[in-house]
Amino acid sequence: MRRALGSRPPRLILGATIGMILVAVGIWGLGTAPTFGLFLLATLVRTVGSGTMWVFSAVLLQIVVPDRYRGRVFAFEFAMLTLTQSVSTLLAGVFQDAPAWGLNQTALLFAGMGMVFSFGWVSFYMWSRRNADHERVQAFWYARH
Repeated sequence: MRRALGSRPPRLILGATIGMILVAVGIWGLGTAPTFGLFLLATLVRTVGSGTMWVFSAVLLQIVVPDRYRGRVFAFEFAMLTLTQSVSTLLAGVFQDAPAWGLNQTALLFAGMGMVFSFGWVSFYMWSRRNADHERVQAFWYARH
């Protein structure tokens, strides 16, 4: 993924976004796979997405966070990762054990939540890019006039 996108911050954000979408698509595939081979393919898609999102976001943090704060930021990031994994694992277990739910329905629920978060992130990403471009145009305009 890095070879295709490069390692400049806007491309790292794009890569993390692609990773987030791949995770959601992979989890959806886990919930709908009719064969073991497609289940393995969905696992591959989810894993590539997860790895891409993790690495690209970590590299981006290393680039943008000042040295004196970096340890605290990474400690906070790891704490939030641990918390969200714990909560999602707990919820997945509760849903899978519920009489009306099962493994497939739980995977589809989590895939849907992943798609909602992905949509929110992509919306924020597009909004922030549009505002950044607008600010650049204004700065250029005022510098020339």
